[in-house]
Amino acid sequence: MGDPARAHCGLRRALARSAELAGAPIAVGADRVARWSSGTFEGGRHVVELHGAYGPAMDAWLGGLGDTELRIPGHLVADLVVSAVSSAGGRTDATLEALTVAEL
Repeated sequence: MGDPARAHCGLRRALARSAELAGAPIAVGADRVARWSSGTFEGGRHVVELHGAYGPAMDAWLGGLGDTELRIPGHLVADLVVSAVSSAGGRTDATLEALTVAEL
């Protein structure tokens, strides 16, 4: 069985690494994970709030995030959606929702 808390820590690290490589460093704010399962898979549903500097690099990173392969040992990111974005005062705040599944 996959550990959604372990996947959540891995997701946070993978997001930070991806943002850094894109030139859009982030800080992770509030986040949560809940266990999820289907008839075939087990994993977790994740919500992560991110904060970073407003600019073209952040916009491009957030815009392409759904197509980015994030590596989390023992887990696959099955779905990743940027569900909210706001920018003000030189800062961008975003909320991401993800589904991870344990590798079989």
